Amino acid sequence: LARALIDAGATLVLGHHPHVLQPVEEYRGGLIAYSLGNFVCDQGWSAATRTGGILDVRCGRAGIAGWRFHPTRTAPPATPELLSGEEAAAVQRRLAPAPDLTPQEHRDLRRRRQRAMRLRMKGELLAHLPRVGADTWAFLLLRRWRRGRGQR
Repeated sequence: LARALIDAGATLVLGHHPHVLQPVEEYRGGLIAYSLGNFVCDQGWSAATRTGGILDVRCGRAGIAGWRFHPTRTAPPATPELLSGEEAAAVQRRLAPAPDLTPQEHRDLRRRRQRAMRLRMKGELLAHLPRVGADTWAFLLLRRWRRGRGQR
């Protein structure tokens, strides 16, 4: 979808929601940031959800004139801090775009990553079982029950 938006004339596409960093890529003169992760968050149970970034984009008449990504981490109590040195370099390496894949390969890769993230989040939930509130349990159980009945 992001590439289709660039093909349709967009210059910059900023994705969001997965709460974890995803690649930033230059594509046909445009820039796509699939997800910048969390900037300020209360999801402190995972290094992936505490990591985010600031995207500094300079635009000119001809489009993107330059860009730079500044890795961040949320430190307690929900305070973003800039990373430097090897920590920043490790985050930068994770931002490299996937090789050019077919649309089906992109979908398969996304599904594998989503499955892995769901498993990791379930593990985190179990590890923090005593701290999960009753409202969260009620929501999760109701959602599981609805899915079992074919409802959304």
